[in-house]
Amino acid sequence: MRKNTLNIFLLMLMFSSCKNNMNSVQIIYYGHSCFEFNYEKYRILVDPFTPEWFDYELPKGQFDKVFSTHDAKDHSYFEGLNISKLYLASGAKDEFKIIAKDKSSLQKGSVTEYIGKKKFSYWSVASFHDEVQGQKNGVNGIICFNFNGIKIVHLGDIGHILEEKQIKSIGEVDILMIPVDSYYIIELEKAREIVNQLSPTMVIPMHYKTEKSSNKAYKEDLDNFATMFEEVNEYNGSSITVNRKTLNIKPYLLILEYLKVN
Repeated sequence: MRKNTLNIFLLMLMFSSCKNNMNSVQIIYYGHSCFEFNYEKYRILVDPFTPEWFDYELPKGQFDKVFSTHDAKDHSYFEGLNISKLYLASGAKDEFKIIAKDKSSLQKGSVTEYIGKKKFSYWSVASFHDEVQGQKNGVNGIICFNFNGIKIVHLGDIGHILEEKQIKSIGEVDILMIPVDSYYIIELEKAREIVNQLSPTMVIPMHYKTEKSSNKAYKEDLDNFATMFEEVNEYNGSSITVNRKTLNIKPYLLILEYLKVN
């Protein structure tokens, strides 16, 4: 049974950034592992999915950057997006493969870009899709973002607990997107151990089964994962705006709805 213990004060703080100039990031959940981050009108998309596998709504419009944690159709479907290049996490190394129509290149380490007077950084941390060094399901890239002090980490299809080197490369985490699907990826107890390793303030589950997904994930995974947290909010919506105030309360699990289009 999921709990809804997040108080009204915290819910009000989630949207306080709309009324002032505080540094903030809007997060939109499209279903499966696909998220959009809006920062100062800069649009970033992570892990777009093939529409043949799901009944979720694909994001529309122009994106400034599109990232993928690994090369799989439920995480790297770019054919239907209006983009000139994509950033595919290598998985084998801490780098991105930048794939464009005319050429491809590699990008290593952390990269910082500026939007007006504000900046954001992004980098990838190599990991595996399984517990046997990728021998079963291949590699996976953990994608990290720092939006001028708001740090968001998307774990992709992580299949193992983290090593010290990976924890150090990831650094501090404010918001953690973690897969909750013990059929395809990691056992729920080990997913909770990853949360303990990174100590984020907010945890957003993803990759779990819904009535819109046709995969074989277990229906009860999300509920079972939620029982591992003292503070759980099943949020009535697919979009939230976070700022430093919302990240200074205490750790909690935030369950977002996937984006529903009328």
